[in-house]
Amino acid sequence: MTDITAADVVVDALPYIDRDYDDPAVKAQVDALLAAEMKNGRPDSEQYLGHLPSPPEPFKNSEVLQTEYQRITSGRKLPPLDHSRYDIPADHDNDDHHQNDPASAESLLRKIARIKTQQQYQLQRLRSQEQLGGKDHRGGGPATWRAYNDELQALQTAAERVRAEVESAQVAVNQARAIEQGQAEPILTSIAAQWTETTTCNIQIQLACAYLENELEQMDAYEQQLKGGQ
Repeated sequence: MTDITAADVVVDALPYIDRDYDDPAVKAQVDALLAAEMKNGRPDSEQYLGHLPSPPEPFKNSEVLQTEYQRITSGRKLPPLDHSRYDIPADHDNDDHHQNDPASAESLLRKIARIKTQQQYQLQRLRSQEQLGGKDHRGGGPATWRAYNDELQALQTAAERVRAEVESAQVAVNQARAIEQGQAEPILTSIAAQWTETTTCNIQIQLACAYLENELEQMDAYEQQLKGGQ
């Protein structure tokens, strides 16, 4: 009977009772299959999506958003805020000549506009601080962040609970598989022994039949030879 090689072994899903995986040749075959599968699952180059159509251009209807998107994708830093509009330059020209100068009057109007802008900015800043601090001392801003953090904590707890349930189900499935395969191992071993015995018996019968057929052919030839000699 011909010995069974690693190429003749079918890789199955009985890891808890299969002893074939202890064979280095079978292990090498399994490793080769895994390596081939991993190789087929990886892109050969960075252009592995080249056969697909290009994605639509984002924010094509908004020049401001498109410019900001290009800045972010290119890795450029956000430019610093321009505070020049809030600066109020000092005016040292207080003589009558400059007071009657239209350019000085225009400069004074710009200064007044900047002062109003600065006043509005400070007013908005005070309103924001009041909203964050809360007039009733409950702390609108901190309370909002605490509520947000509590929500995140609840989401994290729920996700960890789902993960624990999945891991527990995974362990239960593996244990059930181990028990099931352990219970089936004697039956499979008995069936494998019966198959080996039956196969060996069939081979012996086949060899015996071939031997008998050969003897019958020899006897027929000898009989024909005797008839020809008469």
